[in-house]
Amino acid sequence: MEKLFILRTDRRGVKTIFTSLHIPEEQIDHQVIKDFLENSKENNRDVVIDISNNTLQVIGINNYFEMKELGVKTVRIDFGISDEEIVELQKYFQIVLNASTLDEQKILDLQDKGLNLKHIIAMHNFYPREYTGISLEFFSNKNHTFKKYGIKVWAFIPGNKVLRGPLFAGLPTIEKHRNQPPYVNYVELSQGYNIDGIFIGNPYIDDDTLDLIKKFDKEGIITLPTSELSPYIPKNISYNNRPDESEAVIRIEQGRNLFSENEQLYTTTKPGKRLIGTITVDNAKYFRYIGETQIMKQNFSEDSRVNCIGRIHDEYLNLLEYVKAGTKIKFQ
Repeated sequence: MEKLFILRTDRRGVKTIFTSLHIPEEQIDHQVIKDFLENSKENNRDVVIDISNNTLQVIGINNYFEMKELGVKTVRIDFGISDEEIVELQKYFQIVLNASTLDEQKILDLQDKGLNLKHIIAMHNFYPREYTGISLEFFSNKNHTFKKYGIKVWAFIPGNKVLRGPLFAGLPTIEKHRNQPPYVNYVELSQGYNIDGIFIGNPYIDDDTLDLIKKFDKEGIITLPTSELSPYIPKNISYNNRPDESEAVIRIEQGRNLFSENEQLYTTTKPGKRLIGTITVDNAKYFRYIGETQIMKQNFSEDSRVNCIGRIHDEYLNLLEYVKAGTKIKFQ
């Protein structure tokens, strides 16, 4: 991972980095790892390291406590570490377990041996090969078990700038996410699946996407990129879905106040077929509903009382599912 990219993520408040020391195609340089860990310690980053029975040799240290001195606070348990060693390591590190191999019986066994489940995280794998990622249903069922015991859950979404070789097919936890924009994946996991931590699986993600994610995290605003939008619809303000959420459409709460007297909006647009993602405004033929502004969640035929004023970009249509009652949105 390039230093410049880490600096850019630092500026955007990203402070947790996951790294694996068990990637066959990667050559490990002891000093590079130590320098990276020391730099992360100086910059208050939490580096999560995959550890196994050969990690000490890979890093070039004698024991795990030297790793703690280098600034490592969190370790993800991989192969070759016994249950007893996990319990001992928890005295010194935040413990992350492999969600793919962690089931209810294993949780109970570790608890019986003294593991404090309140300070455990279950981290799902990423899957480099196409069609090997897990389904959302399997993901949800696994997480239900973890939450039952108060265990936090982490997962991966793929980046979108430089994909990691040799397969260059993204590093998602969920197969569905492999070809979706990272921002859509992030909102889906945050809004729909109560995830505690989301990691970018590939080493890079573009700055615009990072900014969208930050705005969502900080302000709760879902940004909806558009492929078409009337110039008379402001992009610099946020709107709200009405609190009485409609099944068929997103109803923009401010629509009638903002647009009922916007003559240019009506003279420069016209009625048309209203497919999912179409943004519309009711014209004077709808009487007191003039200015009613909606985003279609279902397909509707043309209506002479309704003008089409824009469209959500096809790649971002899945975001509409997560615009709930009162959700703030912005057009982009």
